Amino acid sequence: MADPFNLQTDVVRQHTVPRFLLKHFSTPGKGKRQRLYAFDKAAGRAYATTPDDATVRNTFYNLDNHPDRLSLEPLLGIYEHHAAPVIAALLAHRDIRRLTDDERYRLAVFVAVQRARTFGELERISGMISVLTDKMEAIGSTYRKLKNQTIPLSTPYAT
Repeated sequence: MADPFNLQTDVVRQHTVPRFLLKHFSTPGKGKRQRLYAFDKAAGRAYATTPDDATVRNTFYNLDNHPDRLSLEPLLGIYEHHAAPVIAALLAHRDIRRLTDDERYRLAVFVAVQRARTFGELERISGMISVLTDKMEAIGSTYRKLKNQTIPLSTPYAT
Protein backbone atom coordinates (compact mmCIF):
# COMPACT_ATOMS: atom_id res chain seq x y z
CA MET A 1 0.00 0.00 0.00
CA ALA A 2 1.20 3.52 -0.77
CA ASP A 3 2.48 5.85 1.93
CA PRO A 4 -0.46 8.23 2.58
CA PHE A 5 1.92 11.14 3.07
CA ASN A 6 3.86 10.67 -0.16
CA LEU A 7 1.88 12.22 -2.97
CA GLN A 8 4.65 12.01 -5.55
CA THR A 9 4.39 9.67 -8.49
CA ASP A 10 6.17 8.75 -11.68
CA VAL A 11 3.06 6.94 -12.95
CA VAL A 12 2.07 8.41 -16.31
CA ARG A 13 -0.76 6.09 -17.42
CA GLN A 14 -3.45 6.68 -14.80
CA HIS A 15 -6.78 4.84 -14.81
CA THR A 16 -9.99 6.73 -14.07
CA VAL A 17 -11.62 3.35 -13.37
CA PRO A 18 -9.36 0.96 -11.45
CA ARG A 19 -8.13 -2.12 -13.29
CA PHE A 20 -9.42 -4.41 -10.55
CA LEU A 21 -12.94 -3.27 -11.50
CA LEU A 22 -12.38 -3.33 -15.25
CA LYS A 23 -11.22 -6.95 -15.23
CA HIS A 24 -14.70 -8.02 -14.06
CA PHE A 25 -16.09 -6.75 -17.36
CA SER A 26 -13.53 -8.54 -19.51
CA THR A 27 -13.43 -11.86 -21.33
CA PRO A 28 -10.51 -13.95 -22.58
CA GLY A 29 -8.87 -12.45 -25.64
CA LYS A 30 -5.80 -13.33 -27.65
CA GLY A 31 -3.19 -15.07 -25.54
CA LYS A 32 -3.35 -14.18 -21.88
CA ARG A 33 -4.77 -10.70 -22.45
CA GLN A 34 -8.30 -10.01 -21.32
CA ARG A 35 -10.59 -7.96 -23.58
CA LEU A 36 -13.49 -5.66 -22.87
CA TYR A 37 -15.52 -3.22 -24.90
CA ALA A 38 -15.52 0.50 -24.27
CA PHE A 39 -17.70 3.20 -25.73
CA ASP A 40 -16.31 6.53 -26.90
CA LYS A 41 -19.17 8.98 -26.33
CA ALA A 42 -17.55 11.76 -28.36
CA ALA A 43 -17.00 9.54 -31.41
CA GLY A 44 -20.16 7.50 -30.84
CA ARG A 45 -18.41 4.17 -31.32
CA ALA A 46 -17.62 1.01 -29.38
CA TYR A 47 -14.20 -0.59 -29.55
CA ALA A 48 -12.28 -3.51 -28.06
CA THR A 49 -9.62 -2.75 -25.48
CA THR A 50 -7.99 -4.31 -22.42
CA PRO A 51 -8.29 -3.56 -18.69
CA ASP A 52 -4.73 -2.19 -18.90
CA ASP A 53 -5.63 0.26 -21.66
CA ALA A 54 -9.23 1.20 -20.85
CA THR A 55 -9.99 4.49 -19.07
CA VAL A 56 -6.34 5.60 -19.15
CA ARG A 57 -5.41 9.27 -19.15
CA ASN A 58 -1.79 10.36 -19.01
CA THR A 59 -0.91 12.25 -15.80
CA PHE A 60 -4.63 12.88 -15.20
CA TYR A 61 -4.33 13.13 -11.40
CA ASN A 62 -1.05 15.05 -11.34
CA LEU A 63 -1.06 18.65 -10.17
CA ASP A 64 -0.13 20.66 -13.26
CA ASN A 65 3.40 22.08 -13.29
CA HIS A 66 4.10 21.13 -9.68
CA PRO A 67 7.89 20.97 -9.13
CA ASP A 68 7.61 17.88 -6.89
CA ARG A 69 5.29 15.98 -9.30
CA LEU A 70 2.52 15.84 -6.71
CA SER A 71 -0.44 13.71 -7.70
CA LEU A 72 -3.68 12.31 -6.34
CA GLU A 73 -2.74 8.92 -7.86
CA PRO A 74 -1.10 7.54 -4.65
CA LEU A 75 -4.09 8.61 -2.56
CA LEU A 76 -6.54 6.97 -4.96
CA GLY A 77 -4.45 3.80 -4.71
CA ILE A 78 -5.09 3.73 -0.97
CA TYR A 79 -8.87 3.88 -1.50
CA GLU A 80 -8.60 1.11 -4.11
CA HIS A 81 -6.49 -1.01 -1.76
CA HIS A 82 -9.15 -0.79 0.97
CA ALA A 83 -12.10 -1.39 -1.37
CA ALA A 84 -10.76 -4.23 -3.54
CA PRO A 85 -11.18 -7.04 -0.97
CA VAL A 86 -14.64 -5.74 -0.04
CA ILE A 87 -15.73 -5.76 -3.68
CA ALA A 88 -14.18 -9.22 -4.15
CA ALA A 89 -16.16 -10.53 -1.15
CA LEU A 90 -19.33 -8.92 -2.45
CA LEU A 91 -18.86 -10.55 -5.86
CA ALA A 92 -18.10 -13.93 -4.26
CA HIS A 93 -21.09 -13.96 -1.91
CA ARG A 94 -23.49 -11.74 -3.87
CA ASP A 95 -25.03 -10.61 -0.59
CA ILE A 96 -24.40 -7.09 0.68
CA ARG A 97 -25.89 -8.05 4.05
CA ARG A 98 -22.75 -10.10 4.77
CA LEU A 99 -20.56 -6.99 4.79
CA THR A 100 -19.46 -5.64 8.15
CA ASP A 101 -20.02 -2.00 9.06
CA ASP A 102 -16.35 -1.31 8.32
CA GLU A 103 -16.62 -2.98 4.91
CA ARG A 104 -19.75 -0.99 4.09
CA TYR A 105 -17.94 2.19 5.06
CA ARG A 106 -14.95 1.31 2.84
CA LEU A 107 -17.28 0.52 -0.06
CA ALA A 108 -19.24 3.76 0.40
CA VAL A 109 -16.07 5.87 0.49
CA PHE A 110 -14.73 4.10 -2.60
CA VAL A 111 -17.98 4.66 -4.53
CA ALA A 112 -18.00 8.36 -3.60
CA VAL A 113 -14.36 8.78 -4.63
CA GLN A 114 -14.93 6.80 -7.83
CA ARG A 115 -17.82 9.08 -8.77
CA ALA A 116 -15.60 12.14 -8.42
CA ARG A 117 -12.44 10.87 -10.13
CA THR A 118 -13.56 10.57 -13.75
CA PHE A 119 -12.88 12.71 -16.80
CA GLY A 120 -16.62 13.35 -17.10
CA GLU A 121 -16.70 14.79 -13.60
CA LEU A 122 -13.73 17.03 -14.41
CA GLU A 123 -15.61 18.30 -17.47
CA ARG A 124 -18.76 18.87 -15.40
CA ILE A 125 -16.88 20.88 -12.76
CA SER A 126 -14.99 22.85 -15.43
CA GLY A 127 -18.28 23.68 -17.12
CA MET A 128 -19.80 24.82 -13.84
CA ILE A 129 -16.79 27.05 -13.13
CA SER A 130 -17.06 28.51 -16.62
CA VAL A 131 -20.76 29.31 -16.17
CA LEU A 132 -20.14 30.89 -12.74
CA THR A 133 -17.23 32.92 -14.11
CA ASP A 134 -19.38 34.20 -16.99
CA LYS A 135 -22.21 35.14 -14.62
CA MET A 136 -19.84 36.94 -12.24
CA GLU A 137 -18.23 38.87 -15.09
CA ALA A 138 -21.71 39.79 -16.39
CA ILE A 139 -22.49 41.52 -13.08
CA GLY A 140 -19.11 43.25 -12.97
CA SER A 141 -17.34 40.94 -10.53
CA THR A 142 -13.81 40.15 -11.56
CA TYR A 143 -10.97 38.31 -9.86
CA ARG A 144 -9.11 41.60 -9.41
CA LYS A 145 -12.10 43.17 -7.62
CA LEU A 146 -12.80 40.13 -5.44
CA LYS A 147 -9.36 38.79 -4.54
CA ASN A 148 -9.00 40.84 -1.33
CA GLN A 149 -12.62 40.63 -0.22
CA THR A 150 -13.98 38.25 2.39
CA ILE A 151 -17.50 37.42 3.46
CA PRO A 152 -18.16 38.83 6.95
CA LEU A 153 -19.11 36.18 9.50
CA SER A 154 -22.38 37.97 10.24
CA THR A 155 -23.84 37.20 6.79
CA PRO A 156 -26.11 34.21 6.23
CA TYR A 157 -23.62 32.89 3.64
CA ALA A 158 -20.95 32.19 6.26
CA THR A 159 -22.86 29.31 7.87
